[in-house]
Amino acid sequence: MVSSPHCLDGTKSVGCAQQCQSTDGTRSACRTDQVRAASLALFANLDAAAWQRQGIASEMVMSVRALAWIIAGHERHHNRSLRDVYL
Repeated sequence: MVSSPHCLDGTKSVGCAQQCQSTDGTRSACRTDQVRAASLALFANLDAAAWQRQGIASEMVMSVRALAWIIAGHERHHNRSLRDVYL
């Protein structure tokens, strides 16, 4: 889980913790949903030219499109790891 003094919406983490409490008292599922929603909102608002842009990430040239695939795969990796370990 990301450790941050602020929520994704910019509010202090105390308020976020209250908003994100689940029935078992954990916040990780809510935080995951917030990160996923933010990622989807970011990519949904890119135009065709933005998808083709390239930059350096991890010392490699990558396009925005490639980063979207990496982010999706990273979430899938964590979901699979959690399922394998805890379910």
